[in-house]
Amino acid sequence: MNKRLQFGRASSILVSLPAVALWLILCVAAAVGDLLVLSAAFAFLFLLSGAAFLWGARSIRHVTLEVDCSRTRLYPDMETTFSYTVKNDKLLPLIWLELSQGIPERDCLTPDETFERYACLSGEAQGRESTPDTADRPAPDAYRRTFSFVMGHETLTLRSVWTARRRGVYRMDRLMLRSGDGFGLSQVEAPCPPSKLPQVLVYPRSVPVDISLFLQEQWRQSAGSAGYQEDMAVLRGLRPYQPSDSWKRINWRMAARTQELKVNFYETIQPLSALFVLDGESFCGLSTDYAELEQALELLGSVIARLFRRGVTCGLALPASRRYSAVTLPPVEGRSAAELLGLLAGYDCLAQHLFAENGDRLEQCAPSRFDERAVLTAASEAGRVYLITCAPDGPVHGLVGRLGATRVTVFAAAGVASSADPDLRVVPLRRLAKGAAV
Repeated sequence: MNKRLQFGRASSILVSLPAVALWLILCVAAAVGDLLVLSAAFAFLFLLSGAAFLWGARSIRHVTLEVDCSRTRLYPDMETTFSYTVKNDKLLPLIWLELSQGIPERDCLTPDETFERYACLSGEAQGRESTPDTADRPAPDAYRRTFSFVMGHETLTLRSVWTARRRGVYRMDRLMLRSGDGFGLSQVEAPCPPSKLPQVLVYPRSVPVDISLFLQEQWRQSAGSAGYQEDMAVLRGLRPYQPSDSWKRINWRMAARTQELKVNFYETIQPLSALFVLDGESFCGLSTDYAELEQALELLGSVIARLFRRGVTCGLALPASRRYSAVTLPPVEGRSAAELLGLLAGYDCLAQHLFAENGDRLEQCAPSRFDERAVLTAASEAGRVYLITCAPDGPVHGLVGRLGATRVTVFAAAGVASSADPDLRVVPLRRLAKGAAV
């Protein structure tokens, strides 16, 4: 852990190196001028500031911090436990020790009473993740926990339960230890290397959804097939007839020879996969809290999770966002729901400052920017493409034309209007919500 002495912010200016040198010069000058009382006062300040400086500089040496997280993939309202292990691997005790970490963006995670929230000092947020949106903003709040009298070669273990509140990503970008001298004049902080910090993803909230439309479209059969279909050309064997079996499956030749009803069962194969394309920017600017976008992400994430559980491989295409550039994950073998849900957890549309403090709209949203070549390649590997958008006739309509209207189903949040392309199927997004009126 790299030490960084804080002067002028958390440390007193009286213990800075220029101040220590100044006390020494004044002490010598007063002694030369035969001002013994003044020289003694400056000597006291020199010894005090020098001792505080050296004590503070060495206080955090050989102090290590390890962090472990019991669960790094969560849904809202789930809990995870952070375990902090602090070891003072030296003989010198610590009069005080503070553990500090940044607050998750949008408060996607909140801790129990183990930590207290406080406002960072100016410049104290060094080491936090810097983005164009946060570069000119004041330092955010942080969480901290203070310990007293950590003895030499003592190990402290702290466990804190955190609760997921909403979708988001927590990178723990400002986890650090602070300590200093016993006089409270100097302070040293040691940031924990980012490579040793866990990253927690809070997926979009899971909501009840109806996936029968996807199964019926791709495999032209009911949802009872569990996402698989049988290859009628590959017979795996026979089994005894059951009352629920269709008479079409009965092996009549075997029944004629053995006078016993047997039914054929065939090799099950993976059906056609699905590619979901999210037109995220079309949802921005509708309200100040982006409720429409959050609702769309909840429905999309729940559909993807259920389709994977039913054996359906899904892919996902997202436009450029605040966190990453345009990304496309094709629906290939080995793809997992966690990969797609992780992208949805961190998705934030580019239009983040559309509204002033009074709620007035400041600007218009730009169209979603996809990696169209990657989207077209992924679509060629999928049996069906599903576009999630606010308006089907928006700027992304050109991408639909290149994908092929007959292969695309559009889920529109703003209602279903008559499309200019008769081959394009447009379905209300609320149709995905289980029990919703269509």
